[in-house]
Amino acid sequence: MQREEIVGLLTDSFEYKYRKSDFKLGLILTGVAFALIGLPSCVLIPYQPFAAVIMMLLPIVMMIPAWAINLRKMRELLKDPEKYSICEGVLKNPHPQWRLIYFELHLADGRKLATSPIFNNSQLSERCFDEWNNKRVLVAVDEENGRVALIRRK
Repeated sequence: MQREEIVGLLTDSFEYKYRKSDFKLGLILTGVAFALIGLPSCVLIPYQPFAAVIMMLLPIVMMIPAWAINLRKMRELLKDPEKYSICEGVLKNPHPQWRLIYFELHLADGRKLATSPIFNNSQLSERCFDEWNNKRVLVAVDEENGRVALIRRK
């Protein structure tokens, strides 16, 4: 496959969409926190300018790690698209984490790889556990760096 085709598949993958939506949610939450904490602190500027500035910067500083993690993971996913091979597999053996689940990906040649923890244990999500357990999927696999990107369900 061509580099552009693989980049297109990766940007349309479920993991990339998950990271992108988490990044957008972080921006929205930062805006809400700034509106609730930062803007009201403008009243303090004449009396306590240092405290007012701290209160305005606090929501931004608190959310920078969430932005950075999601941006880094999105960038890592698109790094070196030539190394990815497109193949089919079956998602089995779910492993729950705190609020997310990852699966073991069983490829046709017998290899087992772990997906990223992007699946929800909620029934209200498009990535809920029941919709993906024991399903055939199309994935992009980077063996060298151990990355697996779920593209779509077959």
